[in-house]
Amino acid sequence: MKFLRQLMHAYLKFEPIGGKLFPWIGAVLLLLAAAFGLPQWRFAHSGVRVPATIVENVPNFIKGGGIDYYPRFRFRDAQGNLIQVLSPKGSDDPEFIPGDTIPAIYPQGNPQGAIIVSTWRTYHVAILLGIFGIAVFDLGLVLGRLRLQRAS
Repeated sequence: MKFLRQLMHAYLKFEPIGGKLFPWIGAVLLLLAAAFGLPQWRFAHSGVRVPATIVENVPNFIKGGGIDYYPRFRFRDAQGNLIQVLSPKGSDDPEFIPGDTIPAIYPQGNPQGAIIVSTWRTYHVAILLGIFGIAVFDLGLVLGRLRLQRAS
């Protein structure tokens, strides 16, 4: 019972601060999500889209142990030249099987700047900031509402 009283006391101390501060923190996180997502969205709508083929997954040994795999893919640019690119983003498990056809996009005039197009690979920072922003914002609203109900 003593633990529950201590927990309730901590909650009552935290509730007014969280109810006032969390919606603002959540809003800032949502603005950051938009700031990170907008340049990627612009790139996705202005770049040249091409179908690409996975050639191989290149292993990269991580300092301290472990391996990341970076997909190497190839495609034909607007002039018909065969371009091969190593993805700048890797993962601890191979995401693609050699021979898979995947969508890629590159900036006008720079086929070596191509990236693999997927929602998570393109917008992962914006998605994470958005999820945390919504959660913190909603938690702040709930705490604020509980504080108002307790006051009345």
